[in-house]
Amino acid sequence: MPGIRTAKFAALLAGGVLALTLGACGDTVSSGRTGSPSTAEPTVPTAASAPEQPFGPACPAEAGRGGAGSDPVVTAASHIPQLSILVAAIGTAGLANTLDSAQAVTLFAPTDDAFAKLSEPELAALLADRDELARVVAYHVVPRRVAPTALAGAHPTLQGGDLVVTGAVDDFTVNGGAQVVCGDIGTANATVYLVDTLLVPPAR
Repeated sequence: MPGIRTAKFAALLAGGVLALTLGACGDTVSSGRTGSPSTAEPTVPTAASAPEQPFGPACPAEAGRGGAGSDPVVTAASHIPQLSILVAAIGTAGLANTLDSAQAVTLFAPTDDAFAKLSEPELAALLADRDELARVVAYHVVPRRVAPTALAGAHPTLQGGDLVVTGAVDDFTVNGGAQVVCGDIGTANATVYLVDTLLVPPAR
């Protein structure tokens, strides 16, 4: 059951398999913008093309435009309880500063329940391989902002593979199986879509 597996994942975190302190791998969540920004040209959604509030059946209170919008993406995600495992994974992968200092990105953020869908052996293997973890995290990031009105279609990711989104607002699916359960969360440098399933990059 997702709730039981999420609890087991939390136990793994507490036991040190995946450090919750993002500085453990030399990368920290910062509210400032440091490092070299992404060279990708941002595509910023206009007020006319984006909903006034995030949409979807599982939007947390912290996702309102008045809350997350002033922080960069990983810092903002750290304030959303449903993304605690993802935030820890980003830190362990060494990508927190990279994402927080990027000029503009879109993050397809797997929720804690999405990670809980993995079997324990799959989860353990992912946590034990930092390079693979970084590859998986990068596959969830598109190096530009994508508004809901432009979300349907194929989007190249930082990992190199494409994400394919189908559907429309309130009913988006990613790669044929992951549902967007909350969309168009705005942060200082990103647009975030919460998904209910971990996205798996193409085989190397």
